[in-house]
Order: sequence, then structure tokens, then C-alpha cells
Amino acid sequence: MPIVSMALNIDMRHPRIFVDQEPASFRAGHHGGHLEVVRGTAYVTIEGDPEDHLLTQGQELSFAPHRLVVVQGLPEAIVAA
Repeated sequence: MPIVSMALNIDMRHPRIFVDQEPASFRAGHHGGHLEVVRGTAYVTIEGDPEDHLLTQGQELSFAPHRLVVVQGLPEAIVAA
């Protein structure tokens, strides 16, 4: 599973991640994390969370510190982290 490569917009506090049907993963930092789907649909799995999440444009999801997060586009999505 590849690590996400981030295409950053001008506001470096809100990087944008392009994901397609190939799952990509990253680990949350010390303060946890937050995702928002900017475009498309994303399937999100979070380590320790018994449920997977299907997010569409405008939906958000927060997660605890140090969790492994796997994101997959259906068929593609842009996610703000």
C-alpha cells in the first residue's frame, strides 16, 4: 500500500491529497487528524475504528492520534487533511 503523496495548495495548513482506486495510507500525528472530502467520494478506514466510512464532497471525519488511516477514491477524490 503506497504512502500518500500530497499536492499542497498555497495554504500549507490544509494540504490536498488526490486519491484514486489504489488505497493510500498515512499515520496521524500527535494531535490526531481530520479529513474533509473536497471533491468526489472517498472510502476511509481508520486503525482501531470498527466501522469504515464512505464520505462524499463536504463530509468530514476526525480521528485519534497515531492512528493509521487508509483512504481510497471511488473512483477518485480530493481530500483535505
